[in-house]
Amino acid sequence: MALCARDIMVKDVFSVTPCMSLVDMDSAFLQRGISGAPVVEGGKLRGVVSRSDISRKLSEAVQSPGTQEAPRGSLLDLMTAASRNVKPAFERVRELCVGDIMVEKVVAVQPDTSIRSVASLMVERKIHRVLVVDGEQLVGLVSTLDLVKAMLVDA
Repeated sequence: MALCARDIMVKDVFSVTPCMSLVDMDSAFLQRGISGAPVVEGGKLRGVVSRSDISRKLSEAVQSPGTQEAPRGSLLDLMTAASRNVKPAFERVRELCVGDIMVEKVVAVQPDTSIRSVASLMVERKIHRVLVVDGEQLVGLVSTLDLVKAMLVDA
């Protein structure tokens, strides 16, 4: 019998709320040794967020406003221009909350989805976690680490 998402998923899923600050979210992630979590509000799944979403937002904020093209000049010139933007960008990002950076389009599977299908979905979408839902109810989460553990047990 092939393993399904329900067989390897984490059932006690840590989640965050859209109004949680990014600083608090990052601290919670570090404390738990995780890099992402579902976003839940009023018992309803709203999205998913990860530390890479913070990096993406910070990177966007550091870029000079209104410029799409990289500035030209020596490496020192480029570093000087970037350093002027880092502190203001960091301050802008510190003011954001989870709802400002979360991904609303959630990749989810049913509990009876085969782990082969889960793995294929992760590769196809280039993601590290898939939420497991039963209807609209979040019932678990499968991460790449869960898939690796399942492979070790199955070997």
